[in-house]
Amino acid sequence: EYFFFSFMGSLGSSGINAEYGDVLTTLGDLLHKCIPASVEETGNSEEPFKVRKGVTLKIQGVEPPLVTPVQWLSEHLSHADNFLYIVVLGINQEAPVKPARPVVAETAEDS
Repeated sequence: EYFFFSFMGSLGSSGINAEYGDVLTTLGDLLHKCIPASVEETGNSEEPFKVRKGVTLKIQGVEPPLVTPVQWLSEHLSHADNFLYIVVLGINQEAPVKPARPVVAETAEDS
C-alpha cells in the first residue's frame, strides 16, 4: 500500500490556488486536478465530475458530493489541527497522481 500526502496552500478569494494556478472551488475540481484517476467528467454543468467506479472518497467518515465547495469543507470538516484530510481509496498505484509536494511512504507490510 502507498500513501500520498499533499499539502496545498489555501485558496485566494477567487478560488485560485497558487501552486496549481487553477480555480479549485469544488471538491470535484480539486480531485480532477490532483488525482485525475479518482473522478471522471460527466458533461453536466451542474455536476461536472463523478467518482469513478471502484473509488471511495471520504472526509471525516462521510462521502461529500463533488460539488461541495472546498472552502466549506475546510471550515466544517477540518480536524483539530486545521488540516482537511481527504481519503481516496481504490486508485491503482500506476494511476496518475499529481500531489503538490509528494511524500510516498511504504507500510510495514510492504517492507
